[in-house]
Amino acid sequence: MKESQQQPNHQGSVLGSFTANERRKHTRYMMNNNIMSISEDILAEAVDISGSGISCKCLASAGKLLPKIQTIELLNCELGTSVKGLHSRLVRCDDIQVLPVSPSMMFLNFSLEFQGLTQIKRKHLFQFIKDGAMNTA
Repeated sequence: MKESQQQPNHQGSVLGSFTANERRKHTRYMMNNNIMSISEDILAEAVDISGSGISCKCLASAGKLLPKIQTIELLNCELGTSVKGLHSRLVRCDDIQVLPVSPSMMFLNFSLEFQGLTQIKRKHLFQFIKDGAMNTA
């Protein structure tokens, strides 16, 4: 394989590695536990992120539906950076585990698709991802 044809290596960054068999438009980066997603009603831990969406997990009351999420803010708690006003829509929500110590609570996995990002918001999002990826652990 010629040097110019080699695949980029994103492993070992703060954002972690990506899945090589990814078929999405944008590469998804695994997240460490220092990235949070906030909406009016939810504080969640980001699991992975791309230019088109984010997967998160949060603690919720068992049997309760996730409130409608329209706009989120991303926080990198380690670097102190954020991206505000990301319009999104819920595309997946799964309950993954009822807590044995509190059966009334469970973990939820959910995915959001970013919508209607302006060029400026998209630039801020990609800078947020890049800044995290450039700060190795």
